[in-house]
Amino acid sequence: MITVRPSEPRDIDRMMEVFDDARKQIKTFGIDQWQDGYPNREIVEEDVEKKRSWVIVKDGVIEGTLVMMLEKEPAYDKIYEGDWLTNPSYVPTLVIHRIALTDALRGTGAASFAIRKALALAWFNYRVSIRVDTHEGNIAMRKMLERNGFHYCGIIYLDPSMEPKYRRVAYERFISCSRKLKYDKSQLTVDTAHFLEVKFDPETLERIKKMKK
Repeated sequence: MITVRPSEPRDIDRMMEVFDDARKQIKTFGIDQWQDGYPNREIVEEDVEKKRSWVIVKDGVIEGTLVMMLEKEPAYDKIYEGDWLTNPSYVPTLVIHRIALTDALRGTGAASFAIRKALALAWFNYRVSIRVDTHEGNIAMRKMLERNGFHYCGIIYLDPSMEPKYRRVAYERFISCSRKLKYDKSQLTVDTAHFLEVKFDPETLERIKKMKK
């Protein structure tokens, strides 16, 4: 059984092991993503402290993790060779970062399951879209995003220096639909097909409700 729950400080040691496993897998792709030790423990601890970190649990063991941010992502203010589906100046979004899985979850659909959790969290918090970025050469991640209704939007840089190592491909998905639309309030409807199938445990549901306040 696979579940997704908020991360806790006691999870951090295992989360670092998950990142180490994911780092080894990414290395086989022949790309430099995460090969410099990112994300380090300090970043993971901050994610947990700010209550934006989640873990993916299989049969009681943490085998994956991701960040779901309700706050603004400064790196997304500028996008090149394309455009976001929504206007960031007035459209609230949820941002996904640092998705990592161990070998135990690869091929199980766990990443797509986590995306459905993100859709539910976004809906509960009145977000109209989800944004995410990844390395241009991380084909597995890009295919997973496209299978889950995300659209390629352009290029972003994780650092203002715009060095090639900070170059990432950016994706976005509307909560209300999976086809490319410009933001229009009249077109936004609740995507019940996606969020109603996601079952949160009572503790997590209560936490989500508090996050809305």
